[in-house]
Amino acid sequence: MSDLLKPFYERFRSKIEEISQACKKSDGLPKKEAVCAALVGCGKELATIMEGWKGDLCKGIVPKCRCSVEGKDEGSVKGVKALVDKYCDGDLKTDKIREFLVDFSFSSHDLRDVTGKKQDHKWKPEEKFFLWLAAESELSGDPRRDLLKLCLVNSFVKLLVYKQTDRRKKDFEQVIRLCCGEDPSCQGTVEWLFVGIAEKNGQIRASSQVLVVNSGKLLRETDW
Repeated sequence: MSDLLKPFYERFRSKIEEISQACKKSDGLPKKEAVCAALVGCGKELATIMEGWKGDLCKGIVPKCRCSVEGKDEGSVKGVKALVDKYCDGDLKTDKIREFLVDFSFSSHDLRDVTGKKQDHKWKPEEKFFLWLAAESELSGDPRRDLLKLCLVNSFVKLLVYKQTDRRKKDFEQVIRLCCGEDPSCQGTVEWLFVGIAEKNGQIRASSQVLVVNSGKLLRETDW
């Protein structure tokens, strides 16, 4: 089992548990705005991990983020920004929050640099756009459709945040086995993290319940 994502997970766990106390649903679990804000607050940790993992490919890059609350209403967007400003020390600028493919993502470049809407970025001959992290959050319903989406997205790190239950490990393993199987692209070049969220006695608790290993198998719960 790789400990590559441990600093990222520890930062996310700390932030989601803190932020959720101020931004939770009627069932006590965090709203999507809280999940997005907590992820924004993990940008520095992700940048350090990516530079150590991928070297010059990610060296010196400040990751750009986007999340799905943009499609809801202006209040949701303002809610994420307010949570970031209050709880995350302004780790990343969030003046442009956009949904792209998944609930939340970090990328190497602004999407507008890729599409040509912005002309100020000077692309090097070997420089390319990458998704550093793709995340889905499902704290109300069945997260397996969200996991399926992550299986099909090309990203270095894939994160699923879900309502923790005892049966999820078997459910997740089936989806990954059927989507990835022996596919080399799912092995070694991609790091997976599953974070189960539970509410107990009014407190939010996050745990890294399972990690993905080769051949679509899920490893035991971590001791992080």
